[in-house]
Amino acid sequence: MDSRRLLQGGSIVSALAFAAFLAWQAPQADDVMTDPQELAACISDPQPACTAVLFAEAQALATAIQNRENREAALLTVVAARLATEDYEGARSAALALRAGGQRDFEIAKIAGAQALAGDLAGARETAQGLTDGQARAAAASSIIEARAAAGDMEGALAEAEAIAEPELRATALRGIVIAQLSAGDLKQALALSERLGNAALSAEASRLVGMAQADGGDFTAALATAAAVDDLGQRDFLYRYIARSQADRGAIEDARSTAGLLDEPNAQASALGHVAVAEARTGDITAALATARGIAAAAHQNWALTRIASMQGQAGDTAGALSTIRLVDDGCSRAEALRGLALMLTAEGAEDSARAVFDEAVAGADCNGDARTADMTLNRIVAAQAEAGYVDLARATAQRIDDPMVNDAALNIIATTLAQSGEAEAALATARQLKNDDLRRSLLRHIAGLRAQAGDAATAEALFQEIRAQADSLEAVARDNLLLNLSGSEARAGFFAAALTNVEDIGNAAMRASAQTTLARFQAGSGDLRGALAVASSIADERLRAATIGDVVVAGAKAGDAEAALATLHLLEDPAAKVAVLSFTAEALHFAAEPEQP
Repeated sequence: MDSRRLLQGGSIVSALAFAAFLAWQAPQADDVMTDPQELAACISDPQPACTAVLFAEAQALATAIQNRENREAALLTVVAARLATEDYEGARSAALALRAGGQRDFEIAKIAGAQALAGDLAGARETAQGLTDGQARAAAASSIIEARAAAGDMEGALAEAEAIAEPELRATALRGIVIAQLSAGDLKQALALSERLGNAALSAEASRLVGMAQADGGDFTAALATAAAVDDLGQRDFLYRYIARSQADRGAIEDARSTAGLLDEPNAQASALGHVAVAEARTGDITAALATARGIAAAAHQNWALTRIASMQGQAGDTAGALSTIRLVDDGCSRAEALRGLALMLTAEGAEDSARAVFDEAVAGADCNGDARTADMTLNRIVAAQAEAGYVDLARATAQRIDDPMVNDAALNIIATTLAQSGEAEAALATARQLKNDDLRRSLLRHIAGLRAQAGDAATAEALFQEIRAQADSLEAVARDNLLLNLSGSEARAGFFAAALTNVEDIGNAAMRASAQTTLARFQAGSGDLRGALAVASSIADERLRAATIGDVVVAGAKAGDAEAALATLHLLEDPAAKVAVLSFTAEALHFAAEPEQP
């Protein structure tokens, strides 16, 4: 999109006014301003070079900061923003200004890695020159090697990787080449390299990746040979299980059963056999699938296989068969979950009577082997399914069976939300007021108010917000502030900015008030109320949070055509590091605003 269209027309501050602002005071030791006229011209008639001008200003400010910790933090902000805009030379310039050698080398290595990833290997090498920290130098080299391999220069990448002195980093770089070889389809070379990484854990992982690629290609003989050679039990069993599943998915059921028998860990073997059973069901041989599933020793995997088989039976229209299979599941909760899924399937098919009957069976059988808490959670999920299916009467009846107060409130929350989303405001509010937990009830009322506001029913939304606000003064200080924080956020989201501001200003805790101000300012900026957003953002007491919030407004301003207004608030910031953040955010926003729109 043309950045001129974004930043012109509707701009609040003229170029001359902005220039006057930039000259508002003479530069101090911690407040360097470079060429105000250039900045003003840049904003009034933005060009691609505008980003560079703003970054230069930000970097000049950052470099002049006397406090070392603040100076380093400000420079890191510039580095990150310049890197995000792919300004690698500028990012390197800012990184070189860092005084902490280790941090400087780490940032430069990161820049070199980004260049390599973008395909600029020569630039990455140039950036990495002069790195003195061994780990940073090796990390940069590893990034360059992986990019080189990804570009197809395997021989050169290998030679470069082998030259890395640090064994762990060399192994990591070689692992990257293995992945590049797999991507290129050279499985033979990838396998050979995976066996000589010099790191047992990485070699086992790389061999597992090769074996998975072999299985994906249908070469199960090679995949099984690779798996047999893996020393690590976890990686080997993972690969065997993957091969068995791949074989089952391709219809090689007996081969998959044989592979499952190679697994050492009983649960892994049970998992593989579960996939064999599902594959048999997929072929239509339900009898064989059930026999395999019922032969699985681990109950959890047996139940998983049975529920999957039942699902396929239901999808094929065999409701009676699906019910018969589900009733073989020995765990009440798993059985109830499977019945819930079948009821939703029947609802989608328009079989309301059958769906209701299946829901009833699910509710009646959700005993979960005596685990009351798990049973309540299962019933809560059934409530959600019933509400989704439109059976609110069933959902209410199921909710009444839930004993745990918090879970019962969660179920009522689901029902009320469903009613509110369908436009049944009165029923939703009646249900919401049944919640026993005060915080959850207020949260639900806020949500309903937001939905009413979206529906154009501002009167109901405002009344609900006022009802919640009336409860604040009866609470102790922390709970009161928390209520006002949440309420103001909901009001801001719904566009009730004046009410939100009143509640924000009434929050006693400074940190919570600052958080609420940030939320309000961001919603105002998002709605186009940049003046209001800047007024709220500028009143945030915490300097860094104020800068970050103004930075968000800067981005919104750049998109809406008012970046000048946002920049004009720099005089509200006393901390030079905060000014650096605002300038960096603005430069980044202008960079992306100037990019062409995607078709």
